[in-house]
Amino acid sequence: MSIARQTPLPRGVLQWADAPRTETLDAGEIHIIAVALDEPDAAARSLIDQSITAAERTRAHRFHFAVDRDRFLVGRAVLRGLLAQHTGRAPDDIPIVEGARGKPLLATGIDDTLQFNVSHSRGLALIALTRLGELGIDVEAIHDLSDLVSVAERYFAPDERAVIRELDGQARIEAFFTCWTRKEAYIKALGEGLAHPLDRFVVATRAGEPARFLRIGDDTSAGSGWTLADLRPAPGFVGALAIQTPNARLRCWRW
Repeated sequence: MSIARQTPLPRGVLQWADAPRTETLDAGEIHIIAVALDEPDAAARSLIDQSITAAERTRAHRFHFAVDRDRFLVGRAVLRGLLAQHTGRAPDDIPIVEGARGKPLLATGIDDTLQFNVSHSRGLALIALTRLGELGIDVEAIHDLSDLVSVAERYFAPDERAVIRELDGQARIEAFFTCWTRKEAYIKALGEGLAHPLDRFVVATRAGEPARFLRIGDDTSAGSGWTLADLRPAPGFVGALAIQTPNARLRCWRW
């Protein structure tokens, strides 16, 4: 099923539609697909049979719980289906390798412009694809954490910690996950993961506050070269996307 092209929206205002099955990835675009891992549709189930490699099946069976195994298989199958669509290769003929910090990548020579990133939390995955450069995406289920403040004190920058301390209740929880996903998306875009100190940069922290960098290192203007966007793919989840290019156009679908 395909859908009509969406009209570009103001930055930070995103609409989600049913996922297309035959959609081109235009220059300047980022495609974001939300995948329900616990309720795969017929297309996702078919992709599991068509695309999952023997190594991936072995990896899946290492999960202790069946639900985690099944979620991995659904997410990887949909990823392979999307990569196949944009590379012209069969879903099971796409070498996915790991970078130096464990970030999944297409093997060199498959399609040197196509970049992707994946995040999952509980029963939801987000997959992002683009030809603009390396990008990072993160999604988290919003839930109470007994050590929320101590985690923020350990990892967040002083400005961000101050916001977390002054809030309470649900506002504090949402601010924490808003901040966490924005920061996680950024370090994934860098390809460094948690090896990059989370207190070396500052993002707007309050839920509902437009996603933006307040400072990268000591540079308060460095964020102008980035697109940092909030994602609300499903009730109870918050996500973010980061890429080092300004004014990227995001197109969002639910699989």
